[in-house]
Amino acid sequence: MLAAGSRTLAGLLSDARVMHRVAGLWLTERVGGALSSDSELLDRVKHVGERAIDPMEKSWAARAKGRIEHEVRVQWAERAQELSVPTGERAEVAA
Repeated sequence: MLAAGSRTLAGLLSDARVMHRVAGLWLTERVGGALSSDSELLDRVKHVGERAIDPMEKSWAARAKGRIEHEVRVQWAERAQELSVPTGERAEVAA
């Protein structure tokens, strides 16, 4: 399901029509957390933002990129926190 969603978003972000790309950026910004591990999606969003001429497209590209980058930082911080707890204490923290 997630792969199909990524493909659909990739299609929207690659579309020749500005409003379709804007729709893809809007959707990416909304579901960015679920797709934050998809580095190809982030690359596409960056690419759209770099090539955008339309102000609305530029704005949504910046928002979507920011959302994905934020989610990646949160996930990294959570993972770092998990790894910083000594192994014996992990069971206590989980309980």
